[in-house]
Amino acid sequence: MKRGSGGMFIKLEIIPRYSRVLIAFICLIHTTTATFDTSTSLAALSKEQNESSPASCVSTNAETMNFVTIFMSKVTPILFSLFFLLGFVGNLFVIIVILANAQMRNTTNILIFSLALADMAFIVVCVPSAATVYVTGRWPLGLTLCRIYYYFSHVSVYCSVYNLVLMSLDRFLAVVYPVECVNIRTQKNSVRVVLCLWIIVLASNIHLPLGALIVSGSPEGGDSACFTEYCTYSWLVTVSNETHMAVDNYEGGKKFFLIFFLLGYLFPFIVICGLYISLIARLRCKRTPNLKPSAEAKRSKRRVTHMVVTVVVIFGISWLPIHIVFLFQYYVGDPNTELFRVIQILSTCLAYGNSSINPVLYAFLSVNFRRSFIALLRGNRKMPGRIIDGKSTRPVTKIPEQTVELV
Repeated sequence: MKRGSGGMFIKLEIIPRYSRVLIAFICLIHTTTATFDTSTSLAALSKEQNESSPASCVSTNAETMNFVTIFMSKVTPILFSLFFLLGFVGNLFVIIVILANAQMRNTTNILIFSLALADMAFIVVCVPSAATVYVTGRWPLGLTLCRIYYYFSHVSVYCSVYNLVLMSLDRFLAVVYPVECVNIRTQKNSVRVVLCLWIIVLASNIHLPLGALIVSGSPEGGDSACFTEYCTYSWLVTVSNETHMAVDNYEGGKKFFLIFFLLGYLFPFIVICGLYISLIARLRCKRTPNLKPSAEAKRSKRRVTHMVVTVVVIFGISWLPIHIVFLFQYYVGDPNTELFRVIQILSTCLAYGNSSINPVLYAFLSVNFRRSFIALLRGNRKMPGRIIDGKSTRPVTKIPEQTVELV
C-alpha cells in the first residue's frame, strides 16, 4: 500500500480493476448486441442512403427530389472524396509516426494508434461504399462487399467509442493517480488492453457477415412500382412471398435502434463524463500527492488532457445527429420531406467525416505530432528529439518517466 497526501491510502491492486471492469463491460455489451443485432443502425444507414440518392425514386414530390438529387450529385461526391483522402493520409501518418518513433509509444499514443486503426478501417471500407450508394442510388458492389461493409463498419465504430473510453480512463489515472499508476500505465499494459478490446470487438461481431444480404424494395414514400437494391441485414426486413419485395420491420427497428443508441453511444459517454467530472472534482479537492512536476511537464499534461477531451467531444457531436435521425424515423415516423432528407444526408456526412478529423486535431493540438508529421513529409520518419512543449529536452528526473507526456 502507498500513502498519499492527507493520509489517503490507495491500494495498487485496486487500480488495475478499472481495466478489468472495462473489458468485462465491453464483453457484456457485445454479447448483448450480438443477441439483439444492433447492426440495424448500419442497415438503416444503407437504406437511408438509397432513399436519399439521386437514382432512387423516393418521393412523388418532384421539386423535393430535384433539390436532393442536385445536392447529392454535386456535394456528396466532393465531401466523401475529401473524407477519404484526408482520413486515409492523416491516419496513415499517425500510424507511421507512432510505429517509427519509440519515444511516441507512451500509453496515450498507443490508444491513439488503436483509434487511428479503427478510423482507417472505417475510411477504407465504409466511405467508398457509402459514396457509391449515394451516387448510383443502389448497392452495386455485390454480396461479399456487403458483408465486409457490415462487419468493419460495426467493428470500427465500437472500437472507436471504446478507445475513447480507454483514453478518458487513462487521463483520469494519469492526472488523479500519477504516482500510484506508474507501474500500471505502461506500454505493455496499454498494448494488452488494446489487444483485448480488438479481440472482443472482432469476435463479437463475427455474426454480422452471415446475416447481411442484398434485397430489392420500394423506398418509403415512393412509388410501389419503383424499387432499388440495397445492402441490409436479414432480420431488419421481411421479404414478401408474393412480390419478392422487402418490407421494413419497424417494430424490431425500434428496439434495436434504442439499444444501439444506449450501448453504442449514450452509456460510453456517461462513463466518459463521469471520469472527467471525477477528475475535476479530485483536482479541486486536493493536490497531486508526492509529485513536484516541472512547469513543462504540467503544460504537457494539460495539453494531452485537452486533446483527449477535444477528440471525445468531436466524436460525440459527429455521431449524435445520425442517432437522432434513426430514433426519429422509427419512433416518430419518416416525414419524407425535403428538409428531413437533407438532414439525413448531412448527419450521415458528419458521422462519416469524424474518422478523418482526428489527425487534424492531433496536428493542431500536439506539438510532437505536428513536428513528426512535418518530419515525415520531409522524408524523415524519426521524431526530432524528445519534445515537451515544443522544445527538445532531457529526460525529467523529478518525476517518474511514465508521468511525462510525449503526445
